[in-house]
Amino acid sequence: MARQKICSIDGCGNKHYCRDWCRVHYYRWWRQGDPTARKIVHGACREFVEKVAIPYGGSDCLIWPFAKRHGYAAINKRHYGSAVVSRIVCEAVHGPPPTDLHQAAHGCGNGDKGCVNPRHLRWATQVENEIDKFAHGTWRRGQDHASAKLTDADVVNIRAQSATHMHTELARMYGVNPSTIRQIVSRRNWRHLA
Repeated sequence: MARQKICSIDGCGNKHYCRDWCRVHYYRWWRQGDPTARKIVHGACREFVEKVAIPYGGSDCLIWPFAKRHGYAAINKRHYGSAVVSRIVCEAVHGPPPTDLHQAAHGCGNGDKGCVNPRHLRWATQVENEIDKFAHGTWRRGQDHASAKLTDADVVNIRAQSATHMHTELARMYGVNPSTIRQIVSRRNWRHLA
């Protein structure tokens, strides 16, 4: 039986959940981009949007210093109709989107790092935005995907061990569902790995 992994944050000691962190640290990272992040002062996010991001005129990326979701700048919905800061800034600077399906696309390729520079934003369809991700090299898959519970090495090991271990046993060892193991072994998921 494999030894239970614990959170890699110093002094935590909680059971491993994802990306070498416990559930608490993983969700802090997921929401704020930092597994050790603490609570934010009330009103600071809104003030940053209105006084820094919207009037920003520089050409360098303006990185959002607060909560992030999957790396993208995020804010509480009660302050604005949207929770995605790049959409709020794009609408304030470039006007409303042509359709409800348009997204705030980043010309710099650093949207997943929290860039909210209005000069880097434009309205684009989802297809145009996905093409940008390929062009910028920011399309996430495998262990680079924000919700990945396995690493590339885990997947390679699962495929190698699938000949000698049952899927339910592998699922228990790696902390995932047996259907996930089946999809990995049959190459329906993680196809990019040899």
